[in-house]
Amino acid sequence: MKKRFIRMGIVTLVFLGCVGLLFAGGKQEATKAAQPKVVTIAMPGDVTTWNPYSRNEVISNSMQRHVFETLIYVNSDLSASPGLAVSWTPNQDASVWTVKLRQGVKFHNGKPFTAKDVVYSFDVCKADGRGWADALGNFKSWRAIDDYTVEITTIVPDVLLPSHLRNIAIVSKETLEGKGPEEMEKTVVGTGRYKVAEYVKDDRLVLVRNEEYWGEKPEIERVIFRPIPQAGTRTASLMAKEVDLITNVPVRDADMLKTRSGVKVITAPGISAMMFAMGQTKQNPSPNAPMPIKAPDGSNPLSVREVRQAIVHAVNENEIIEKIMGGYAVVAHTPVPEGFNGYNPNVKKYEYNPAKAEQLLDAAGYRRQANGFRFEITLDATNDRYINDAAIATAIAGYLEKVGIKCNVNLMSRSVFWGYIRMYEQYKSHFIMSAWSEPSGESALIAKDLLYSAYLDKPKRKGWGGVNRGYYANEKVDALIEKALATVDAKERDAIMQQVWKIAWDDVALFTTHRETAIYAHGLNVTYKPRVDQHIYAWDISFAK
Repeated sequence: MKKRFIRMGIVTLVFLGCVGLLFAGGKQEATKAAQPKVVTIAMPGDVTTWNPYSRNEVISNSMQRHVFETLIYVNSDLSASPGLAVSWTPNQDASVWTVKLRQGVKFHNGKPFTAKDVVYSFDVCKADGRGWADALGNFKSWRAIDDYTVEITTIVPDVLLPSHLRNIAIVSKETLEGKGPEEMEKTVVGTGRYKVAEYVKDDRLVLVRNEEYWGEKPEIERVIFRPIPQAGTRTASLMAKEVDLITNVPVRDADMLKTRSGVKVITAPGISAMMFAMGQTKQNPSPNAPMPIKAPDGSNPLSVREVRQAIVHAVNENEIIEKIMGGYAVVAHTPVPEGFNGYNPNVKKYEYNPAKAEQLLDAAGYRRQANGFRFEITLDATNDRYINDAAIATAIAGYLEKVGIKCNVNLMSRSVFWGYIRMYEQYKSHFIMSAWSEPSGESALIAKDLLYSAYLDKPKRKGWGGVNRGYYANEKVDALIEKALATVDAKERDAIMQQVWKIAWDDVALFTTHRETAIYAHGLNVTYKPRVDQHIYAWDISFAK
């Protein structure tokens, strides 16, 4: 297997050299006392890219954010605090924002952090147009006022703009300008709490503490991330004390680990909902699909509202939670978690009712054919990203086949999946299983990504509807989302967004099944406090007293 190494800076080489000398001699007691505080974390996969703008995915984000920082920091409870920005102030209608930057910050290679780096980072993020371009979707322009002030002008007033500033990583203009995105894969330089010491693709990521960090330094001095896709292997590695913390503990192992000495299991409610996008354009949404839509009349059945409702009625989410998730999940009626602004308690998932599903399908004109099926679709899903994702996808296909819909299951690794389903490029997908969350607590931002109109050939507005993979389009919903973004009063915004989610659910724009409960396990040598957004950060780990 070809291995790819990241360049190490001079400081990192000196650090590792000192560690080597330390272990080469001296008394055992002195050596033990001088050993750095090291933790090893087993993850379900590797970082998919070191370009912080190319992909928005929790596993990659978790590792990248040790190195790169954002203007505003997201705390473990989803609250916000100053990061590389110390203040952010809107004008009267929130169409122009003035951002004051932290002074005295340096990148890992010693370059000073200034407003030119923020402007450059926004430029690169916008040009990349993939993972985080939606964060800039409402940004009309941005400019440096002076070395430590940036002014942002929006397309439409946006009271929630600071939430986007929590997502855009800041890179060094002086280090990267003119070198192309491939340079980001080789030279990983940020301002974060940790520096990259070594990276071997699909084997290990070694980080060392940034001793010149502008803020409070984390307790852990050295972090080793090990990508271990096989869930059982992660569990075995923890039991063998090869790693200190594992994530995405399989539900079949959670109860077993609770009985083991030397191991602690932690659970935490998640905010991501397992979500299903249905390509609802009249035109075939997936002409390049290896397993295309097949209907007797050549139509796209998913474009019919009653068919989409029938699909939801056919799925038994409670059985998924009980039998596949082992009870480590709760029903998700919508993508909006309870407690978020805009959560509508009156919007409920269409109940499990296969008889009702059959009635709707018959009424829509898709009757069973001689082979017993009404039409054929394909569900694209990961097999290594979410807890029991392959089993869930297989179960969904089984439910649909019971009501006469032949559903193929196209499983793939997360490293392939996100590129495979990318909008406006591949056109291979029409039924997609994934998950989505927004750590701002604002459902307007979830709707901006999931519900704002997207057309088959292009977005209605660039950077909006970036995860609307079902190509849902509703002008009234668009107008309400824009209104919510411009509404300062939280109660008024809440009422607007409750209306949005009611309309979307009446249209069956998409559907959700459950929110998985995050399961972690660690050795007794450390303690760990899970985050609501399920990101894994070394500063949330401490050594047991």
